[in-house]
Amino acid sequence: MTSWYDALPEQRVISDLEAMRGYLDPLRQRIVQALAPAPLTIQELAQHLGVPFTRLYYHMNFLEKYGFIHQVDSRSYGGAVEQKVYHITAKSFLLDRRLLAVLRDDEDDALEVVLQTSLDETRADIRASARQGIIDLSQPVPHPKAALLIRGFFRLSPQQAAMLQERMKALIHDMANMENQGKQQNQEDRAFYGFTLAFYPSAQMISGPVEDADASDQPA
Repeated sequence: MTSWYDALPEQRVISDLEAMRGYLDPLRQRIVQALAPAPLTIQELAQHLGVPFTRLYYHMNFLEKYGFIHQVDSRSYGGAVEQKVYHITAKSFLLDRRLLAVLRDDEDDALEVVLQTSLDETRADIRASARQGIIDLSQPVPHPKAALLIRGFFRLSPQQAAMLQERMKALIHDMANMENQGKQQNQEDRAFYGFTLAFYPSAQMISGPVEDADASDQPA
């Protein structure tokens, strides 16, 4: 039997800068992830996310306006006012590459928005999580409270780079499946984990193979 998620289009392209900026809001990301397995009402979504349902209306309106979610049904409970049922419109949302043109330093280009909402907010989230004890920086990987923080440079062929990109995409797909499968588990047994990936051709000049490659694999 085909599930709601399986029936979705594989991807939807974001071609509006304001839509992309708003979509990268952490709560809106959680809303989209929570709706992925199956449609939910706002009340059901609020219960799943552990937030007041009144807090979600503004975010749901934004996501619906820009086509990230849409109404697929409505439910009536005991003669009460019908509640709208929402689902996501695609399995993944991709940024229109034409928005990523690097503009002048005084212009608010899409690349700068992506860097701010991914790298800068990741940095802030890691620091806050460490201060609150959610991350234990004394723990080595693998450990559920450890942070895996790696930065390194590697000389690769175009074929090797493309192969690694495919493997990273597969890893992200696996994590999304784990998230969806885990919906049936006890919520107390699960925790939120952040994931930020940056793999790119670098402008830094590296004249030879990276020395002491094992050192770059150590978690911070």
